[in-house]
Amino acid sequence: MPYHKKRKTNRPPRGLTSEDEMKAAVNEVLSSRGVNTVARERGIDRMTLKRYVRKCKLNPKTVCKPNFVTKQIFSTDEEVALADFLVRASKLHYGLSTKATRKLAYDYASANSKRVPDSWKENRCAGKDWLRDFIRRSGNLSLRTPEATSFSRATAWNKQTKEEFFNNLKEARSRHHYPPQNIYNVDETALTTVQKPERVIAGKGCKQVGRMTSAERGMLVTACCCANAIGNVIPPFLVYPRVHFKPSMILGGPPGCVGTANPSGWMSSECFLHWMKHFVNISQSSTLNPVLLLLDNHESHVSYDVLQFASSSGITMVSFPPHTTHKLQPLDVSVYGPLKRYYNTSCDNWMISNARPMTIFDIATISSSAFEKAFTPGNIVAGFKKCGIEPFNPTIFDNNEEFLAASVTDRPATSTDLHSMPGVQVPSPSEPTVEIEPAAEEANEEPPPVLSPSTASTLEELRPFPKAGPRKSASGRRRQKSTILTDTPVRDEARQRQAKKHMDGNNGRASKAKKRLVLNLTSESDKKKFKRSGISLRPTDHSAPVAAPCSTDHIMSVTSLSKEVHKCSRPDIGANPNKGVRSQLSKKSSTVTKAMLRKQKSDEVVMTTKQKTAKKNGAPQRGSVSGVGLSSNRNTAGPLVIRKPVWMQQQHVDAPQQPSTSNSGLMMQSSSGTIIDGTGDSIFFSLQEVKFVA
Repeated sequence: MPYHKKRKTNRPPRGLTSEDEMKAAVNEVLSSRGVNTVARERGIDRMTLKRYVRKCKLNPKTVCKPNFVTKQIFSTDEEVALADFLVRASKLHYGLSTKATRKLAYDYASANSKRVPDSWKENRCAGKDWLRDFIRRSGNLSLRTPEATSFSRATAWNKQTKEEFFNNLKEARSRHHYPPQNIYNVDETALTTVQKPERVIAGKGCKQVGRMTSAERGMLVTACCCANAIGNVIPPFLVYPRVHFKPSMILGGPPGCVGTANPSGWMSSECFLHWMKHFVNISQSSTLNPVLLLLDNHESHVSYDVLQFASSSGITMVSFPPHTTHKLQPLDVSVYGPLKRYYNTSCDNWMISNARPMTIFDIATISSSAFEKAFTPGNIVAGFKKCGIEPFNPTIFDNNEEFLAASVTDRPATSTDLHSMPGVQVPSPSEPTVEIEPAAEEANEEPPPVLSPSTASTLEELRPFPKAGPRKSASGRRRQKSTILTDTPVRDEARQRQAKKHMDGNNGRASKAKKRLVLNLTSESDKKKFKRSGISLRPTDHSAPVAAPCSTDHIMSVTSLSKEVHKCSRPDIGANPNKGVRSQLSKKSSTVTKAMLRKQKSDEVVMTTKQKTAKKNGAPQRGSVSGVGLSSNRNTAGPLVIRKPVWMQQQHVDAPQQPSTSNSGLMMQSSSGTIIDGTGDSIFFSLQEVKFVA
């Protein structure tokens, strides 16, 4: 059954003639005129007019008004209000789906005591037929697919940020009176090896229609594009996800394009400085020929080296406010949309001609035709005009509905905001202020209750628009805004940030080096290392004496610690541990050293097979380790003592030995301070520093 029935005859519609018009037509027929003639002249149905004439002859007081009851639920004014509400909600980026609209219509009808069909009451929402006819009757509604818009982008575009940008732009333009050919906009976009396929023609009823792509997820190449206000284009700058750049990567690309490499494939400060030199070479900017460059606040654009180079080359850089490039950046407004469509088409054509997956080395050739079609003077000039940059038009966004999405975050102005507003006088704390006490009724007034569908009568009461709460201050983050980046205060601030970042980087590397001296015996992999190395973990005896304090201190690395353990364990090698062949014991000591310098913790005791055999037979084993003890109690104070591997030539494994303080050893103060006893020569380790005991 068709949704909209089409009339097959030219007969006038029924039920649309007013009472006065029908009464006048009946009087003409009663004054001896023909029914067909009057019906044709007045556009009234012939049989309807004939029926009213017959009734009036029988009863002159007959009312010439249709007696049928209409099934329209809402009046015309109510439907107009509902349509306006839906349009306003979509402009706030909180549009209603078809299901939500039907639910709202049912609540609206229930709140206003409308007579609704039984199916509405059963499903507690309006029907699909009503929604379809309502959209057709409204004339200004349609079902659209929304674009995902972040909360920051929706609320950042407001009058304050707009005026802030145009004030900076006006100040920058007043310094040198730039002609249109010296006003540029630069921005980056991504070109991937996996395109978004175009729509194709397929059979009816097909649920899944595929289109060939190179891979599931593609690799990224960043294209840095720039154009001026009269439509001239700087050759694109491509950033490849490689460590080293080769000129063969841009073969077949747009004429004059250049490239560089970055492991991530994204724009960095070094890459953007490279692009700045490319820009100066093409635009011929200098102190005698200054140019104005508009760009966003990405961290690669605001480094001190970039700003210093721009200032010395006669480039004035003005940044856009954060999250507003969809309104203020010409390339985003009118160029990048066509570029992505043409690029996807070129990728589809390339996949048909080449029976292999596309790589990043093919992007330059594929994007060449897309750049040529998208970066036309018409598109570029239209973008600068649409954004109000050239010609300069700061009032282009003064429409009341332009900033409707930002009304979600509207809050009462604070004293700080009032001080910053021009023309607003705020009384100082010393001035007396008069406080007006509210009336008794207002003082005790309770907040209005939330209305239910049974008590609400308007649409905003049924479904109020959202309101954001107070914004939490982001500690440690600098609020970005539109600025003239090449001004001296901004450059000085960028230099301080760069110096601080460099210092933090050095401190971070130092802290990472310290973290390497952390013991970790909790994982099963480390326990297996101890077991493979032939080291036995014995229970601890907290009554063992502690070695003498250090006399000579110096910090030692893991490698030095391994050599010292090896030297102490082989007296025959002497001071040069590199001479001779490493014994199995030195390898074990090296493994112990590296594994023990991770984290101090152990919850089990392991004994090797060799030691079990030696203990059972009562015979010493050459090359076995007497033991390493670790305490599982991490809250005990004291140093951490780890047994040094010793040669078991004349001693039994279980023979008691006295601790010796005359031999050399290594000391390290434990962070947990657990005392671990040992016999014979001992080595002391510390989580903070490694010290040699002379």
